[in-house]
Amino acid sequence: MLYAKIVGDTVEQYPYGIDHLKADNPQVGFPVGFLGNPSASEYNVFPVSEIEKPVKAGYRYEQGSVESDGSGGWRQSWVEVAKTKEELADSDITPVPMPSIEERKNIGTTMTEGDPAWDGEKWVQTWVEGPVSYISQRLADYGEAEVQIEFITENGLEAWQAKVAEIKAKYPKS
Repeated sequence: MLYAKIVGDTVEQYPYGIDHLKADNPQVGFPVGFLGNPSASEYNVFPVSEIEKPVKAGYRYEQGSVESDGSGGWRQSWVEVAKTKEELADSDITPVPMPSIEERKNIGTTMTEGDPAWDGEKWVQTWVEGPVSYISQRLADYGEAEVQIEFITENGLEAWQAKVAEIKAKYPKS
């Protein structure tokens, strides 16, 4: 059980334990379990109901102040704080589908996963459009191994070497 020292409607100390009570009242001896006794209120010590710590993707929760529960008792509270990029786990980031080719600005680009971004409510995945490497472009034009072998079988090795030279000229090393 949690306790707080509350004078009037002002929380003076939270959490508050038996060691605090003994330090505040050195001339008084308190029996074991005294804080759970109703007479603890004579020393302005009141029980505080524990509230389960919330869990929400993209947020962390810090213990807040003690607040009235509306029926004469007291309860703990939690303060919701958006996580920073450094605190994020994969489960905190809302996935966003990669933009389709039609949605891209340039057809000759590739999409890579970018840093997450805060949209005002949650962390979302972002996508970064970038150039396709010359290696990726060459590999796409060369085709699969089966296609290459078929080309060589049907057209000969010299024809394949000429095609490779064309592809290399089309996509030079950057």
